[in-house]
Amino acid sequence: MGELIGVFDKDTLIRAIIEVEFILPNGEKEKGVGSGVWRDALTQFWKEFEERCTVGKTFKVPFLRHDFGVGRWEAIARVLVNGYLSTGYYPTFLSPIFMGHAVRGFSDEDIVEAFFKFIPEEDASALRAAIEDMAGSDMDDLLSVLETYQCRVVPTQDNIKQVIHEIGHKTLIQEPAFVAESWRPILKEMQTVDLNQLYASLDPTPKKVIKLLQFPANMSVEEEAAASHLKRYVRNLDKAELTGFLRFCTGSDLLCVDDITVTFSTLTGMARRPIAHTCGRVLQIPTTYDNFPDFRTEFGTVLKSDIWVMDIV
Repeated sequence: MGELIGVFDKDTLIRAIIEVEFILPNGEKEKGVGSGVWRDALTQFWKEFEERCTVGKTFKVPFLRHDFGVGRWEAIARVLVNGYLSTGYYPTFLSPIFMGHAVRGFSDEDIVEAFFKFIPEEDASALRAAIEDMAGSDMDDLLSVLETYQCRVVPTQDNIKQVIHEIGHKTLIQEPAFVAESWRPILKEMQTVDLNQLYASLDPTPKKVIKLLQFPANMSVEEEAAASHLKRYVRNLDKAELTGFLRFCTGSDLLCVDDITVTFSTLTGMARRPIAHTCGRVLQIPTTYDNFPDFRTEFGTVLKSDIWVMDIV
């Protein structure tokens, strides 16, 4: 993460074409170059940013760090804009209501619902129950949740929704306001973007990913079977596995590409494995599997290894 922040310390790089080289664990340079490598670098950058610089559950907001001044936050905003303009990549884990304020200074999102997506589901359930019926809700759970966010008001049926609104505003807008204000002059490039549509379009589902797969017009019986295995495999992936599959094939864990071209190989034995060329968005799968469980096991093993070599442009 630090390397890209250092690169983007100048405002002139917002629309620059960035070339990235990865160093493999053995110290050698990865052979892959081009858009797939840049998508992979962006994915890794935002994964590290999410882990080290944000708080929240489903949707997150940046938190202030003593080692991050305005210059670093501005560099991060330039990474965001450059990545979006060059590849369509956008960090969808960031709370839409926070990003609305960062881009335009306001948001039409409902603060209470946005706060429910920020906190753990169990806490959100306790707050929803209190809104519906304070008397019938678990007061110990409710007070515990409110105490977590430094609530100084005694909750009642009449004020609970307003209290949650105020806590949400403080958490999602006031506390990360320094970051939002640092980003706003840079994110003006995105003022015409419909954020709701952007979040929806980038969110991967098995159905969307299967639609990306482009198979040859004429396939042999063996190729038809392998294609069927692949579609069945994707259909059964959970969200985390699906983002891993996308990153393996395209370099991005989001739906930033229009298609994934599927080709076939006849690899056998220890050499048999799926091979991805992220820059060309090509996935090559063997046709030598006897059954779906073998296909599922070997593909899963490749994805779990988390070390994927990009070997062509």
